[in-house]
Amino acid sequence: MRTLASSGQFVDPDSEEAKPVKTMSQFIKYRESVGDPLDVHWLEFAALDELKTFFWTVGKDIFANCQYSTRDLWEEHFQLIERAGGVFGYRRSFDLVLDGHVIGMAASGGSQASCYVSITGRGCRLLDMSTVARVLRSLPFVNLTRVDVALDDYEGVTGGFHASREAFLDGKFITRGKPPECDISGSGGKPAKGKREIEYTKGCTFYVGSRGGGKLYRGYEKGLQLQSTEHPNWFRHEVELRSSNREISLHVLTDPDSYFAGFYPYMAAVLEMVKSSPVTAVPSPCKRNIVATKRTAKAAYLASVENLKRVGGGVINVMRQSAGLTDSEIINLLIRDAVPRSLSRVAVPGLVQ
Repeated sequence: MRTLASSGQFVDPDSEEAKPVKTMSQFIKYRESVGDPLDVHWLEFAALDELKTFFWTVGKDIFANCQYSTRDLWEEHFQLIERAGGVFGYRRSFDLVLDGHVIGMAASGGSQASCYVSITGRGCRLLDMSTVARVLRSLPFVNLTRVDVALDDYEGVTGGFHASREAFLDGKFITRGKPPECDISGSGGKPAKGKREIEYTKGCTFYVGSRGGGKLYRGYEKGLQLQSTEHPNWFRHEVELRSSNREISLHVLTDPDSYFAGFYPYMAAVLEMVKSSPVTAVPSPCKRNIVATKRTAKAAYLASVENLKRVGGGVINVMRQSAGLTDSEIINLLIRDAVPRSLSRVAVPGLVQ
């Protein structure tokens, strides 16, 4: 239907100049204007079914760096949990939860009859990017709307915040003749001892570019942000790329180094400094403390039950004693296909075992 909508053979009903339909939302209006409306609700549920099927069938393949990337283990440890409301114009949204950890978000019910998927940094560590790119190429109408490419300098060999600032002043962020704008922010500010200045104990961030322009650099003191004793000089160079005025190629998933180096001249220098450094990169473990996760989940579950008893227990008692409803009738009246946000962040199979 989206192919049909973009074919150019239909006229936008809201256009006085008989402009052709170009989007799915315009196509839906066109069908309404000619007395042959589409069943939008059917489209929404069809898209939702495809979204769920995608994660239950392909999830174990794309999250191949996870210890549960086999069919039996994946179905036991992965959950698609509906949130309280929609997001970004989509009417329904879901948390992607793996062993109690949120690794992303999905949504459906948009005006373009499309689905939305966003993977967190934690989730990206578990992705096999070559498989992700291969799977996405096989799907119709797939486009990347935002990609963050980051390089972690755990030992501070790139010079950190001050080096990024100096690189900006030296013109090393200029790509097309016009210098971009910059900004600085700090966290945990307090008076520095013996100096009339502010010390940011939780780190500073240096920004170059803008989200409106589709490319934004962030260099921030991750070690101070996390108060890390193991890597106090940890500095993260990160570029946020948006599709506002460009198409983001799927190659960014399989060759991030080339894209990172091409964002700004300084990024190429940063990459070379890290590559030539004798410091070994710190791996990102994917194993989790299952016992601790289940303990947290059970505590959240019991607290939610107690809260439900306090807020709704009296009403349920009236429904049983005065209205004469059976327990099954009460449950059917009150239950809905959703999970509270307080539990969606920690929910794991076998919660109360």
